[in-house]
Amino acid sequence: MSSDVSGLRALIDLAEVAFGERKLEEIFYVGKVEEVKQEQDGFILYLTLPFVTGKDLDLTQRGDELTIQVGAYRRKVTLPRSLAGRPILSARFVEERLRICFGERISTSKEGNA
Repeated sequence: MSSDVSGLRALIDLAEVAFGERKLEEIFYVGKVEEVKQEQDGFILYLTLPFVTGKDLDLTQRGDELTIQVGAYRRKVTLPRSLAGRPILSARFVEERLRICFGERISTSKEGNA
């Protein structure tokens, strides 16, 4: 869009550019957007990110929140409880999905303390 999207007419124009002749009730994607699996190398989070390559990819983890930035675009994902507190060991693209491998949970309590 050449200007800010503000007002009903601008929203209608944006919808025409984004969807063309497709009906709004049409299903645009079938499949899992997020999936967590426990595999032999640890817990793996798969995120479907079509049209994205590994180029200009940046991951930031803060608490239970994962920020994925590709170029100028940013997406925040709340990590499921099974992945919170686990460090990211590696990330790579496999067939339009980002595969993020998490390590063992980092303990914040000291041994011997109740």
